[in-house]
Amino acid sequence: FYSHRYGVARELVHAIIEVESAWQPHAVSAKGAVGLMQLMPATAVTFGVRNRFRIEENIQGGVAYLSWLQRRFQGDLRLVTAAYFAGENRIALRGLNHSSPQVYRYVSQVARIYRRKRLEAIGVQR
Repeated sequence: FYSHRYGVARELVHAIIEVESAWQPHAVSAKGAVGLMQLMPATAVTFGVRNRFRIEENIQGGVAYLSWLQRRFQGDLRLVTAAYFAGENRIALRGLNHSSPQVYRYVSQVARIYRRKRLEAIGVQR
């Protein structure tokens, strides 16, 4: 529902959730990100999320953020994914030249899951 409303591929949302929280709605990171989509407090406030642990709000906020990132990075899903993980300002400054192995690993992992889910969605078996 939110993926359609915000123009974000459902498979991307699922891939982000899988990597961020492994579908654990009460996941909390060491840096304070919370819920399925691992929203940081400031991101949650920006996108109208009052309770980051509430599944529906968490997904709505995360998908709204992904939509905003898609516009900011002209639909380049590599940059969108990197920015979701590392922060949009950091990626806007350096793009994919960001030297962090964690960012590279995260983007690669999301891309792999996204491709698999896209193939499943169109009925292609691997």
